[in-house]
Amino acid sequence: MTARRWCQEGRQRWPRIKLSEQQLAEFAGEEIADERGLDVFLACACGLGDAEAVAVFRARFDRHIRAIAGRVDPSPEFVDEVHQQLIERLLVSDVNAPPRISSYSGRGELLAFVRAATSRCALNLARTRRRRREISEVDDAVASPADDPEILYLKQHYREQFREAFAAAAAELEPSERMVLRFSVSEQLSIDHIARVLQVHRATAARRVARARERLAEKTQAQLRALLGIEHSELESVLRLVHSQVDVSVQRLLRDEGQ
Repeated sequence: MTARRWCQEGRQRWPRIKLSEQQLAEFAGEEIADERGLDVFLACACGLGDAEAVAVFRARFDRHIRAIAGRVDPSPEFVDEVHQQLIERLLVSDVNAPPRISSYSGRGELLAFVRAATSRCALNLARTRRRRREISEVDDAVASPADDPEILYLKQHYREQFREAFAAAAAELEPSERMVLRFSVSEQLSIDHIARVLQVHRATAARRVARARERLAEKTQAQLRALLGIEHSELESVLRLVHSQVDVSVQRLLRDEGQ
């Protein structure tokens, strides 16, 4: 069906939406698939900022957006944030680009397009929130009031370098070393429990845990030496800090290991 015909159909369905045949043709071409015509008409009007079209869009899709977001995280705050972000991304233009709904081609249902966009938005927000929590946990440890002034200064001064060094060091560990660290630190299993899981004597399990911790500390120290280029007198304090932060860093870096 032609753009002219779908413009007429759209006006009959939503008489308050203002959209010309030329605008619709420029958006979707002269020929529009019969089963997608009203979807294309609505998307085009939304992309052009028609207030009535936006109201129709919200009435049709708000509940779907909230339902999909709720499957990722059912908390009202999360659902509201996904909804707000998605509406802004789909329906609001910026100085560099039109609203993202303008990319709707009519190849599938508009509902499927909205569902896919919602899923991406919700998953991205969930990852961002998880990352914020991880950083917050490390920052809490970095600012621990129990530290002496020297260690506190080092934590604050070299915070980003520590994160980078620990991440690089953890990546260099053997899978078996990361596994025992996860058991010991992240999951807080006892040596006896770890021994049963690994089917080794408890003394062997204890040595493996201690060796993995030492290897992580050694590799982190090596990374820091390369990153910081600090004097030997300050290096001793930095090395003490590395040992003090092993458990915090293991919890952050290996939390999802083995899942």
